[in-house]
Amino acid sequence: MLEILLLVRLTRFLSSNAREKGRSGWWGGLMPLFWLVGEIVGFVGSALFFRAEGFAAYGVGLLGAGAGALMAWLIVQLLPDASPPHEWAGDAVLADNRSFDPSNPYSPPRQDRL
Repeated sequence: MLEILLLVRLTRFLSSNAREKGRSGWWGGLMPLFWLVGEIVGFVGSALFFRAEGFAAYGVGLLGAGAGALMAWLIVQLLPDASPPHEWAGDAVLADNRSFDPSNPYSPPRQDRL
């Protein structure tokens, strides 16, 4: 029961961190996904490779869940802000607010040449 309460709290925490960065709250869904996958992989891996049983296998499963939670937290922390990109402050500004950059060969043509 405590594990479920902790998982809900951590999921809400990640969702709020993602919203602060201008992202969707669904990024918090990485927490239960990575938690469960880490727990299952840890439990099954300890049972298969180390022949662990009972509390030992569950303990390794919890370590795997913690590793999954850490990975989910790191992913959300490394998300860049979703702010719009800054426009180049050049000489000419196009009608749709894009700027002409003379040093960029892929820049759209200037308005006066259209």
